[in-house]
Amino acid sequence: MTRDEFVGGLLGKAKSSLTAYWSELPEHQRQRLAGMEEELREVVDQLQSGLWHMLSEHLDSLAVELHSDCRCGRRRERRKGAVRLRVLDQDVEFACTYLYCRRCHRGDNPVRRWLGLESGGVSLGFERALTDLTTRMTFGDAVVSMQEHHGQPVDRTKAERVTYAVARRAESYLAERRRNGRDQLHCGERDG
Repeated sequence: MTRDEFVGGLLGKAKSSLTAYWSELPEHQRQRLAGMEEELREVVDQLQSGLWHMLSEHLDSLAVELHSDCRCGRRRERRKGAVRLRVLDQDVEFACTYLYCRRCHRGDNPVRRWLGLESGGVSLGFERALTDLTTRMTFGDAVVSMQEHHGQPVDRTKAERVTYAVARRAESYLAERRRNGRDQLHCGERDG
């Protein structure tokens, strides 16, 4: 199933409910652009929150299904937990079951690993916005601006770590490109 098919199916199922709901709204909300914008924003926010919740439950059940058995063949103990994240200007709580093997003394939290929280990772959008700010201003000012413009709280030292990690990846990428360009030039594979 494609994303377009999924969204089309959701909209098809929601059409009769939406029209019934919309006809019950006061006139100033359903017939004025400002009222429509406000109402649709609230509906979309609640839908987004509900979709994140469903996705969280699905990821947690998938983690338990795939990783309940340890490499040693024993069943792992489960301990329910959760982690709160700020995504797309919303606080989202992800269910994270911790799986532990008493025989091997090894634990795993697949959902945290999948979300990139084990390594302190951040989303690409967050990384891009933060490095854009930190290249133009100090880390402290960038943190304030990140909170103000993106609604995303971040620690100054985290801003520094993320920026330097992006810089290291950029340096290695550029070095690789220069190396490939030099190799092509010396081999005569490149025209011009």
